[in-house]
Amino acid sequence: MKKTKPIQGRLRLKDRRRRLMWVKVAAGSAVVAVSLVAASYVSHLPNFRITDVEVAGITDNEQEGVKSLVKENLGGSYGFIIPKDNAFFIPRSTIVASILSAFPVADSVSLSQRDPHTLRIEVVERVPVAQWCDASGTCFFMDKGGFVYREAG
Repeated sequence: MKKTKPIQGRLRLKDRRRRLMWVKVAAGSAVVAVSLVAASYVSHLPNFRITDVEVAGITDNEQEGVKSLVKENLGGSYGFIIPKDNAFFIPRSTIVASILSAFPVADSVSLSQRDPHTLRIEVVERVPVAQWCDASGTCFFMDKGGFVYREAG
């Protein structure tokens, strides 16, 4: 009986290892891509999105300004994948910093969630302990730390 040669020659060990490496790279890339798509899909579900913002502790006329500032900070997404208004990925430090810089009357700001749809913002206003007046006679409130923050009267 005569041995027949295979039509396709056997791959050398080096070629088999190279092919196996590319299979592993392709499989790993597919796993990463599927994970990103799944994370994007889950994070865009309405069950996990902030739809309502409650503000407490600040005057009524400034509450709307705080709400609009917070909604502006909740716009957009992280890397075009996870929305910033996702209940698990709220940009807390950015929101607190923007409120403190936009509203000098705010002494401290804390964020909490009542449920996955509602973001509650608690603002503590500065307490005036003195008035400071400039050379033109315009007076401003000053808190206990010496911070001048609002025109008096």
